[in-house]
Amino acid sequence: NSDHYANAATCYSNLKEEDKAKEMFLKVLEMNPQDVNAALNMSNFADKENDVENTLKYLKMVVDAEYEDKKFHETVLKDFCNRLSNATKYEELLIYAGKLKEYPDSEEYAIFLMNLAKGKLK
Repeated sequence: NSDHYANAATCYSNLKEEDKAKEMFLKVLEMNPQDVNAALNMSNFADKENDVENTLKYLKMVVDAEYEDKKFHETVLKDFCNRLSNATKYEELLIYAGKLKEYPDSEEYAIFLMNLAKGKLK
């Protein structure tokens, strides 16, 4: 059951035993690839290690999940778009900024990001 690994990962994180926590979160993702909490934690670990590719990989898993909490999704999506822009991944930025545009509070910023991506792809 992935819940046991998730609980162990949280305990290891709280104890600042990051290697063990990462190992447990990876087991959670092996068992349940849609586990947003594990993916978000793995993106945070990768970010701490300045591992841009894995940060984006795990954040993409979070962003692509379905949410009832639209504000959380908007926040994560905005962060993901910023990271795509910083990593000069403009084709993906164009796609995800298009999704961000669906949120009225982020529409103007999404249009800015889309225009930035289009300009860089020329």
